[in-house]
Amino acid sequence: MNTVHERDVNMLELPGRCCRVIVGGDHLKADYLTFGVTEVPPGAKMSPHTHEREEEVIYILQGWGEVVVDGIAEKLEKGTTIYLRVGSEHHIENKSSETMRFTFSFSPPVKIGSYEKG
Repeated sequence: MNTVHERDVNMLELPGRCCRVIVGGDHLKADYLTFGVTEVPPGAKMSPHTHEREEEVIYILQGWGEVVVDGIAEKLEKGTTIYLRVGSEHHIENKSSETMRFTFSFSPPVKIGSYEKG
C-alpha cells in the first residue's frame, strides 16, 4: 500500500496536542523519516521538548500563534515553515480561536512522544 487517508490513522494524544503518524507509523512504513499531522486546540500550548537525534520540519496549515526555539519566540501563521535543528528546545502555542493544524516530518525517524519530558 502506498496511500492512506489521515482519517484512517489513529489519533495519538500528547501534552497540548494530538497527532496522526501517517508515514513511519502503523500504516505507511518508512526507513528514513516520520511524517504526520498535528492539531493544537485553541489556546493550547505544547510542552517544551527537544529531539536528541532528529531534525524536524513543521508546516502550518491552519491557525496562528508562536513557536519558541531555544528561548526565542517567532510568530506563526498559515504557510509558515519551521526548521528545528537536533537538540533545540522548542514548543508551539496556538493563540488563535481555531484549531491549529500542521504537518511534521522527522529525519531520522522518531517514535512520536518518546521525547516528552516527565
